[in-house]
Amino acid sequence: MTLEYAKERQAFGRSIGKFQAIRHKFAEMATKIETARQMVYTTAWRFNNGEYPVREISMAKLYASQIAVEVADECIQIHGGAGYMTEYGIERVWRDMRLNRIGAGTDEVMLDVIGRSYGL
Repeated sequence: MTLEYAKERQAFGRSIGKFQAIRHKFAEMATKIETARQMVYTTAWRFNNGEYPVREISMAKLYASQIAVEVADECIQIHGGAGYMTEYGIERVWRDMRLNRIGAGTDEVMLDVIGRSYGL
């Protein structure tokens, strides 16, 4: 949604996606998303193969949820004022992603599970 917006939105005679700052934002978001994806996939693969890696499950949930909110927030920033408006839908994405840091175990619960897994 934000990628399409960056390609279409014009500023100073060109699409905002052509500006280095916006390209860098997309590169960073894509890298963080891929890192979270690989962490989730690896942990899911282990679970699917009979392991129950509680520490890694908690880490994957914590990290992926945080990255989802961070990326959604950055997308709102790229949309500018329009990102805050309901017409574009990006604000709804942020609200939906924010629930992941609360539901099925808050960030604080995940941190505690991870910390306890080290015998602390």
